[in-house]
Amino acid sequence: DGVAHDEKKAARLFRKEARQGLAEAQHGLGYCFLNGAGVVHDEEEAVKLYRLAAEQGLVDAQIALVSCYAQGTGVLAQNDEEAARLYRLAAEQGDTHGQNSLGCCYWLGKGVPLDQRWVGGEDFWAGGRAGPRSRTERSRHQLRAWLGRAS
Repeated sequence: DGVAHDEKKAARLFRKEARQGLAEAQHGLGYCFLNGAGVVHDEEEAVKLYRLAAEQGLVDAQIALVSCYAQGTGVLAQNDEEAARLYRLAAEQGDTHGQNSLGCCYWLGKGVPLDQRWVGGEDFWAGGRAGPRSRTERSRHQLRAWLGRAS
């Protein structure tokens, strides 16, 4: 749209705001580090920044951090329990992705005890509790990919 794409400048601006404790900037800078956008690729730094933003209640950072734990990216080891805990934080804030993904955790017994009653059976996948079917299907596919069960 006529605006030059400058990843280094974006990372500098995110860094300035992140130092002041702005959760959105911490999340943005974490993204930069995770993807090597304007900064040197550093997964551990990305996780640190995502955690700072997640602790402030930023749902996008909680979901980004969950992906790191689920995939073992920038953390010592994959941690299903921590992933489920972070999904719960997002779910409790009303985030449909967090709600659906936490339901998937219960459905498959990943990071929480297996409890398919918790998610309401197959109606869960039809969009009943989880919102629009397309978002539900995307979340289901993402979780199955995380578990190595992509269909």
